Amino acid sequence: VNMAPYLFFLGVGTYEVYRRTVEYPSGESFLLELVCFPNIVKPEHAGESLEALHDSILWTFISCGPEAYSHLKEEEEIYKLLKEREELKESLFGPRVHRVGDNSNFSNE
Repeated sequence: VNMAPYLFFLGVGTYEVYRRTVEYPSGESFLLELVCFPNIVKPEHAGESLEALHDSILWTFISCGPEAYSHLKEEEEIYKLLKEREELKESLFGPRVHRVGDNSNFSNE
């Protein structure tokens, strides 16, 4: 089934938006956004939520499929390398989760 790889949101009002990029092993990427009412969600909680979603997306991408149990060691190594890549990107480019419109970005660690 072909489905659109995007979701539209039309909202009126003021929102805080937190962003996190998901990058697949191939280098393809997309953006996760968490849209919250102002002053309801603490930045560290938003960061933890996006990190959990990020990790679950990558784990599902790596661990599921027709040969899900045929290459367990390779899957474990790929996941480990992806974690290492994320840590390197954070050390080079700063926090992985960003609050849109705020220059005082934070790290959720």
